[in-house]
Amino acid sequence: MAPPWYKLEHLKKVSNKSYGVTLLELLIVLAVIALLSTLAYPRFTSYLIKNQRQVAQQQLYELQIKQEQWRLFHAQYSSDINDLDARLVNDAHYEFSIDHASAHDYQLSATAKQSSRQVQDQELNQACHTLTLTHDQQRLPTPCW
Repeated sequence: MAPPWYKLEHLKKVSNKSYGVTLLELLIVLAVIALLSTLAYPRFTSYLIKNQRQVAQQQLYELQIKQEQWRLFHAQYSSDINDLDARLVNDAHYEFSIDHASAHDYQLSATAKQSSRQVQDQELNQACHTLTLTHDQQRLPTPCW
């Protein structure tokens, strides 16, 4: 059996241990986080830009369906975007418009707003800030679709 003073000495050693983080360790962790975020940020922003382009494409397809529904009850396709979907007027990234509409065809477009990151959108060195969809499924610019 150990003497009583031995146990007290053992408790003293345990209580003197430091469990904190040094400033150097904290700086190393911050440097690693900064490096990872520097590498990840450009990929993240390009992902967001592509995602917004896909949302605009989906909305153009929805406009196309609404344009066909409009034509069922009218003599020609609508030339006013508000006839089809008034919600698109206030889109944060794109301006939607009907460039051409007649009794036989139409052309829908989504143009990136100057205040949006979508102005920087490109695919295979092709600018994708204006997306176009026609009545016969012609999609321009082709690399962006």
